[in-house]
Amino acid sequence: MNHYFKFIGVAICLFLTACAGGHVDPTVQRATKSYFAQSFTVTPTDAFVIGMGSFSGGAAAELSANFTAKVKSDVNSGLRNLMTGHAPANVVVQLTSIETGPSTFQSPTSVVHGVVSVMDATTGLPVLQTTFTADDSAMAARTNSNPLAALVGTAMIKAVSTTKNVVLLNLAGETARQVKVQLGGSGLF
Repeated sequence: MNHYFKFIGVAICLFLTACAGGHVDPTVQRATKSYFAQSFTVTPTDAFVIGMGSFSGGAAAELSANFTAKVKSDVNSGLRNLMTGHAPANVVVQLTSIETGPSTFQSPTSVVHGVVSVMDATTGLPVLQTTFTADDSAMAARTNSNPLAALVGTAMIKAVSTTKNVVLLNLAGETARQVKVQLGGSGLF
């Protein structure tokens, strides 16, 4: 029994070490420790909106607006914990493009590209600008490994959600997670 508790203790220590072991860029660390988000906006480019045309569930502009609102909501909920400084900053996420990969006998992987910018609110000067890429490869892998479960899960989500495209809902969540990572978050939640 004593060995069991030792094993559990070592496993917990390794898990916590893995979570805390990420490297944060010193520029990102300085920006997030010096500034707080006075305003936060998410804007899609025209190329992003046009890329939404390859998805079903509505017009490209409507899907883009829903996607942008989901990203903004998810990031905004944790922004106060990410940016803990005393100087005001304007944080802008620009969604530059979205692509859907080939889907020969498998679920396609969708990829979003964007830029996160942090600007000093008083001077208007850029403090931080970093690019990101988010994809839904984890969801595509789960769908490919068990398509029946994915079909049932999708039906359940559609029954309780107002979204018309579950793939975009998941991709927006992954995009928000990636934006948080760019701002020094752990990426776990």
